[in-house]
Amino acid sequence: MDLPEDIWYLIATHLTPEELRALIKVNRTFLHAALNARYRHVRFRSKSKKELYDFTRLQDPFIASRVRVLSLVPTCFLPYPSHTPGPGIITKFIQAAKYFIWSDNPRVIGFGTPYGVAQKFDHIFGNLKFLDEVGLFCRDTWAVSPTARTIVDSAWSSLGSNIHTLTLNMSSLALEQAVSSSLVFPKLEALTFNTYRSYLSTDADILQLLSTILLPFVTNHRPTLRLFVLFDQGINDFDFSPLLHGLGFFPFLNHIDASIALDKAAPSLWHFLGLHSNGLENLGLSHCRLVEPPSYDGPALAALKTLSLRLSVYTINFITSLQRGNSIKSLKLHSFTYQHSEVSRILDVFAGHQLRSLYIGLDLLSPPTMNLISESFPNLHTLFLRIGSFTALGANKGDSSQVLEYLFCELMGKKDYSHWQPPVFDLEVHKLSSTRCGDVLKKLFPQIRVEYFSVDCPILDLKLPW
Repeated sequence: MDLPEDIWYLIATHLTPEELRALIKVNRTFLHAALNARYRHVRFRSKSKKELYDFTRLQDPFIASRVRVLSLVPTCFLPYPSHTPGPGIITKFIQAAKYFIWSDNPRVIGFGTPYGVAQKFDHIFGNLKFLDEVGLFCRDTWAVSPTARTIVDSAWSSLGSNIHTLTLNMSSLALEQAVSSSLVFPKLEALTFNTYRSYLSTDADILQLLSTILLPFVTNHRPTLRLFVLFDQGINDFDFSPLLHGLGFFPFLNHIDASIALDKAAPSLWHFLGLHSNGLENLGLSHCRLVEPPSYDGPALAALKTLSLRLSVYTINFITSLQRGNSIKSLKLHSFTYQHSEVSRILDVFAGHQLRSLYIGLDLLSPPTMNLISESFPNLHTLFLRIGSFTALGANKGDSSQVLEYLFCELMGKKDYSHWQPPVFDLEVHKLSSTRCGDVLKKLFPQIRVEYFSVDCPILDLKLPW
């Protein structure tokens, strides 16, 4: 079968047409996804346990050398430590990946196997010569596995010298198996730690592991680290102050994202931000607890260019304290609880900044807000609208295509914005019928070009030239 030429451009820029045709023979799901979505990131996802992808094909150097994004997680959360794996479960896992992604950027491998498959991974890691971004997704079941350390040791010995981006998505208990206090990746520039409440450990256990393992591991990479993300998934009342206070100064750190309980950890985080006030360019704050944090009282973040805020609890005073003394170019505002009048007040705070990019939830949008955006930010290059809930819009949620048409016709069609035309318009649509929404968008914007589309979750990320 001949494939449309735009597919080569969108999903196979690192393959020749002949190579892609050969690759499609490996799994026709790839062809099906490409023809239906025409997007850059192709994801394999098993529809049932019977549709298991032959994971061992990664031992083929031709295929492995072209893997750019690979995420491996167990086909189910069971068995827990108290269960014994049934016959064939290891073989089935080795043959199947719940998520299997081909992409031209970035290069990622993630694994979360709870049981003894280390000998299989040796062959795979040896073939993945170009991986430089690694993600570990490890739960308590994985942490207590006797082979967990063997698996990661195999990965680190094969990939460690190339890794520049590392994501640790795990319970703190699993941290013991994932890294050590003496482990060093010479090229590591970006580190994300995403933790959640462990059913096998107490707050005291978590604090001890963070202090004895994560803190030394992070500080070992002081000479190279540029991005640090600390994400609190579910430990809503945990105080990360000891960890933050012990980090110290990183000479090249320019991106910090702290999604934590700021009502407890704010003083330590403000101290950490203050140490990097002259070099910090990107700051993300979307903490879990809906409690107002104290205003930032450290040195002005003079180099700050990008600020991301979840508005549910932030006051005008707090936001003002962050934006003083800098020139923010990119602003992200997202919440489902704010009134339109409050959003307008927040936008007024940034009116003096030369914004080039604005991310805002459509639930925060109204015709007056659109007017304010167009008048306050004449140099805006990219407007990113996120649609996640239509409750505030009063539209019929039963038909997503009608909802989408309502949005554009009612909210954006009441005024002529021809005097303000950002060259790129990004739209992300959640929980909508992908086909019908695509039809509506193409009707409203005939020049639409779809650049990314995920087949196993209805999300559209569209670039619309105005």
